[in-house]
Amino acid sequence: MTLSYRHARKEQGASLIIVLIILIIITLLGALATKQGLVNLNLSTSTQARRLLTQSSDVPLARLEKVDAGGEIANLTNPIGPLGYLRMTGHEADEYLVCYRPMKSALLFNATTSMYLTSSGGKGGGDTTNGSCNVAVDADYTSARGTVLTQLAFTRPGYNTGAYDAVNLQPFEAADKATDNSSINKPDPVYYRVYTNSIIPGLSVTASDTAINTCMQKPTGGQANPKQTDATKTDYGLPQCLRALSVPVTVQVQDYVYTALPKRSS
Repeated sequence: MTLSYRHARKEQGASLIIVLIILIIITLLGALATKQGLVNLNLSTSTQARRLLTQSSDVPLARLEKVDAGGEIANLTNPIGPLGYLRMTGHEADEYLVCYRPMKSALLFNATTSMYLTSSGGKGGGDTTNGSCNVAVDADYTSARGTVLTQLAFTRPGYNTGAYDAVNLQPFEAADKATDNSSINKPDPVYYRVYTNSIIPGLSVTASDTAINTCMQKPTGGQANPKQTDATKTDYGLPQCLRALSVPVTVQVQDYVYTALPKRSS
């Protein structure tokens, strides 16, 4: 009787060890499955965010290429609008910022809600309150979902050869190449570069609204050194600033030759 009792107790002990091993294996498999699921979710979220940012950057560029013949053209070309302002003598090397606010204004380029950055050490000028996008303002987002902010930066890269985005334009390179008399009375064409910066502030869990808004007032084009990593430097650009805060950002660049801009020297 005693031997049988001891043998049964050994079998129960062996069964308990096997059950524990099985539980450990199931726990490990569950943890691996959960981790894989989180990785897939992060990848899916990253892909969706990147697609959303790209689409948000495309919209204002498409609208810029199809501006109407009324208010938007006037906003672009008047002396305090982006194209007109950068055309004036002494302002060719500036960078002009416009927050894309489709919910706030029927006209895309409203000169009263724009800001430019001067070339003297990245110093801000113009309407610094309304010019750049503000994370805390609902109307600054591209839609009522309040997800994406999109900001445009206008520059003239062919003008300032010392800028970081300088281009070597040959004489009359941007001019109309027509061989008939149709181009005789046309104004001189102007070469512009437009940057669109789209961000999703909500995907950064650590950055404050103030820190993000400070980044939105930094340059993107010729005044921004793409290799600068020191946040205290004046050529520390918008993309680097936002990425340091772990804010998802995408930057698109489009070049334009504007051929219908009236001549303006002052």
